[in-house]
Amino acid sequence: MAGEVGVVLEVTIMNDGTLSPLSLKVTGESQYQLMPPTRDKTEQVFADGEVDFGTELGTGEKRLSCITSDGLSVAEKRALQTEIAGQLNALREYFLLKRECMPDKALYACLVGRVEFIEHPNWFEVIIPLKYQPIWVSTVEHTLVGNGTITNAGTFEAPFVVEIVGTATNPSVTVGGEIMQYDGTLAAGDVLVIKTGNIMTAKVNGANAMANYNRVFPMLQAGETTVVAGDNVMIKWRDCWI
Repeated sequence: MAGEVGVVLEVTIMNDGTLSPLSLKVTGESQYQLMPPTRDKTEQVFADGEVDFGTELGTGEKRLSCITSDGLSVAEKRALQTEIAGQLNALREYFLLKRECMPDKALYACLVGRVEFIEHPNWFEVIIPLKYQPIWVSTVEHTLVGNGTITNAGTFEAPFVVEIVGTATNPSVTVGGEIMQYDGTLAAGDVLVIKTGNIMTAKVNGANAMANYNRVFPMLQAGETTVVAGDNVMIKWRDCWI
């Protein structure tokens, strides 16, 4: 998921603690994991011992403790709770969680579990449980059309999305020396979308097209990567940091 492109929903923790665009303010009681959990990947072998495949990062967790403004009437509290519940429901898909003090980087996060509303006479608290991907991504989505050089300005490998627009017969794209090949014909207006990273899908007009794809899903290493592609090919990516 880290580096996934096409996400437009953004939530920003402002310098004064305001959670924009929600009508809430984050308090100092919010809980964060300093480092996300890790999982060791091993496999038992017939001889004594096991093969170590290294360690991968798991998702981290945040609990944002937020408050509303004071002086609300009962009717105003109920209306605000309804508004906030609707806004939070949209966060059950991954979104960009940003901080105003770090305008160029963000985390992918999503709402998990149950949101808690804690009543007070003229205001209320909202406890928002989130999980997040452990990789920082650029808030700017980059694109390349056709041949060229991609620069991942981060420090960690980044997934990317390839979009190929028909007409095309057996279209292919070479990224960093790896050939991504689709066997088939794209009619005028057809769009083949290939997503690398954890997603690893190939779809034509939204329908699964993996049967015609060679299942090559490279990543963009930090630094520069050479791309060989036609003018009907667009690549999208976000820089990644760990």
